[in-house]
Parts: sequence; structure tokens; C-alpha cells
Amino acid sequence: MRDSLNTISWLARFRWALLFAQSALILIVQYGTPVSVPVKELHLVLGVAALTNLGLWWASKSKDLPTVLVPLILTVDCVLLTIGLNMSGGPMNPFTIFYVVLVALAAFLTPGLMTWAVLVVAIAGYAALYYLDAADPHAHHQHHAISMDLHIDGMWFAMAIAGAFIVYFLTTLRRRLDEREAELATLREQHANQEKLVSMTSLAAGAAHEMATPLASISIASKELELELERRGDELLAEAKVIREQTQRCEAVLKRLANQSGHVPGESRQKVAINDILERAVADFDAGIVEIDVEPQTVCVPVDTTVEAIRELVKNSIDAQATTVRVTSETTPDCYTLKVTDNGTGLSPSIAKRAIDPFFSTKGDSPEHMGLGLFIVLQLMQSLGGDLKIESDNHGTTISLGFLRP
Repeated sequence: MRDSLNTISWLARFRWALLFAQSALILIVQYGTPVSVPVKELHLVLGVAALTNLGLWWASKSKDLPTVLVPLILTVDCVLLTIGLNMSGGPMNPFTIFYVVLVALAAFLTPGLMTWAVLVVAIAGYAALYYLDAADPHAHHQHHAISMDLHIDGMWFAMAIAGAFIVYFLTTLRRRLDEREAELATLREQHANQEKLVSMTSLAAGAAHEMATPLASISIASKELELELERRGDELLAEAKVIREQTQRCEAVLKRLANQSGHVPGESRQKVAINDILERAVADFDAGIVEIDVEPQTVCVPVDTTVEAIRELVKNSIDAQATTVRVTSETTPDCYTLKVTDNGTGLSPSIAKRAIDPFFSTKGDSPEHMGLGLFIVLQLMQSLGGDLKIESDNHGTTISLGFLRP
């Protein structure tokens, strides 16, 4: 529907330009050449075309547009062009080339069968000019009165005007195709990333399911072992405590992996104050490092996943040797932007570009650094209809999260 509205709006603007050019041509021919044309009658034809264009503009405001509207308008244009040409030289008028412009427009804007229908009308209109010219006893006298030089000049001028219009809408077509291709490339990339995310979610869920039971058994057994060794006063008590603590750590890692998969199963979006999210996200960090200065705002997000995403950003800043991490905000009528700014080592342009790629990390090959943090955050923001931007230099990095306002 949006493409249809854009097509109607573009066609209306194009027809205004065409009408203006035709009106100027009529005046140039009447007052700049020895040829006399019926100025009032021709402008009456242009007036009818202008009324149809006003109707087209009015139709563009509607959400329910018939598919035949564009070919119908172009058919009307062919008929009006035929009437105008018949008044001003018939088939000898060099501006018969504008039939080609209308057919090219039809090929550009309408489906195949409708394009052929416009072509048939254009051919019929051109043929009608020959028929009407042959039936007019005064037409041949008028043609002989026009010098061949003037006719050739008119053909050159008509070719220049028609060529300019054709180049205009073909370049417009190329630009729109490039824009569409860029949109499709973005969608393909997002789809590929979503597939990777689904794979990681399945892997995390599978790992959590498969390891939850044995880890729970180890945790229970280690606790019982710890109690027994404590009762006996055995020196192996410390080792038993280490086993239980590490088991609990493994359980926490599995839970965190599930959260980092970008979607907590069963978690729905909720309206929540951004300050509540930030308090949870930075609770585990040194209060002397993280500063929060945001405008109060309510956002509609999956709370736990968003908390984990912001926590990941703050953790990345601290890992980059930042001594200060500031969380600020900006508000526009449509968007609420959260900015996480640090004074760490920063990122080079090439690394900043790759930072959102899955499994890309500058922190070495440690199992704790899987290179998924920013990728997961990006997927979260895209699922919310927002965006993520990275700005970095030698003085630090700023990551902006754009949330749509509810």
C-alpha cells in the first residue's frame, strides 16, 4: 500500500511538470514562431488534464486505491494528447513523441497487461491523427505553409523535451530500485542474523535442559558431602565447598546464556520505567564507575532481556579499561535514545564495524567472551523496532540504543 501511494504521489508531481512544460511550449510556438495554434482550446485541454491531476492528488490521500487508477490516468493522458495534437498540426506535430513518454510511464508504473492497454490506446490515438488529418481539407494547406526547417527544429526540440522526461523517470526508477535492493539486503541480513539467533537460542535451551539435571544432582550431592565432612571435621571440607560453588556457577552460566540468547522463553513486553531497568542492570558494578543521568521514561520491552543487554554494554565498557561509564538519554517525539558512554580504549573504525558480528571478540579466546554481546543487543533492538549505533574514537566509545516511544 505504501508503494502504491508513493507511485500515485510521484505520478501527480510528474504530470504537473508535464503540464507546465506543455503550457510553456504552446506559448513559445504561438509567440516565438510563425505558426499559429489555438491557444485557448489547447489550454482548455490542459485544464481538463489539470482537473484529473487534482483528482489523482485527492485519490492519493485514500488508503483504498484501485489498481486500474494509474493506467486509467495514462489512458486519459493519451486521449487528451491526441485531442491537443489534432488541434496543432496532427501527425506532423513533432510532439507526437510524447506518446512514447506516456507508454514508457505505463511500463514503469503499471502491470504488464495494463501497460499493453495503454500502448494500444497510444497507437490508436496516433492512427486517429492520420485519419482526422486526411479528412480535414484545410490540413494539407497548413502543412505546406510550415517550412521544413521549422518542422526539423520542432522535432529536435520535441526530442530534447521528451528525452529529458524519460531520463528523469528512468533515473527515478533506478534510484528506487537501488533503495529497494538496499532494503532487501538489510532484510536478508536481519533474517540471517535471526536464523543465527534461533540456532543459538536452541543451543542454549538444549544445553540448559541437558545439563540442568546432572548439575542439580551434583549440587545436592556436594551439599550432603559438605555437611558430612563438616560433621567429621575433615580437611577436605574446603574442596567440597569449591565443588558446590563451581556447580552453582555453572547453573548461573546456563541461566545467563539463556538470557543472552536474546529471548527469554515466555517473556512478553511490559511497560516499565527505564530507571528500574538501569538499576537492575548496573547493580553488580561499582557505583563509583557507573553514572546514570537519564530523563524519566516508560518503555515497552522484554524486561529481563533488556536488563541483560544493558548490563552487557556496561560490562564491555569496563572490560575496555574504562574508569567512567555514563548512561544518558535523549528524547524526541518518536524515539527515546539511551546512550552508554565510556572513556575506555575505544575501537578503530574497522573493529567498530565488525563489533556487531556474531562470535567476533577483541577479548581473546576465553570461554567467557563468546563475541555475542553486541550481536544479541542488536537483535533485541531490531525486534523492538529500534536501532543500535556505535561511535568510537581514541577517547572512548558511545553506544546508542534507540527505543520507539510507546
